[in-house]
Amino acid sequence: MEFTLSTFATLQCKLRERANPIYAVSRCALPISSGIDIAVIERFKANVRDAAFVERLLTNREKAYVFAKRRPHRHLAGRFAAKEAVMKALGTGWDKGVGWKDIEVVNDSNGRPCAALRSKAASFAAGKEIFLSIAYTKEAACAFAVISTVIVPTLRRGNACGAAARSL
Repeated sequence: MEFTLSTFATLQCKLRERANPIYAVSRCALPISSGIDIAVIERFKANVRDAAFVERLLTNREKAYVFAKRRPHRHLAGRFAAKEAVMKALGTGWDKGVGWKDIEVVNDSNGRPCAALRSKAASFAAGKEIFLSIAYTKEAACAFAVISTVIVPTLRRGNACGAAARSL
């Protein structure tokens, strides 16, 4: 069996239908790009005390999160890696005017990291979703970002995503 993006979307919808067979949310996300970054935590021990670096990198909400932690340098490295991963996934880098504070890494109500975009970063991601993951080892913080496009954003009975995915 050839595994394509449309196959992925169809499988994703089938799993959602099994979870709730009466009403399936017909909202499938097709991954279109990804980015990854690794930051060495030790290098951020000095940076956490560098007010200019922290001010350039983090929003007020991010600063509150990072400095509330027992090892703020670890979480600073994680936020740095996450922002880099999102920039890579967006395909912007530094040459397209996306700044550090245009990407804010916040946690949702379940503690899962999310990317809140503003300014030029938001315009690059218009109509798309960003999925973000941050993982830590003793030495490094790694972040992975996936940008996906949403197809068939409706609520209906049955599997509308399968038909939409097959038509791609």
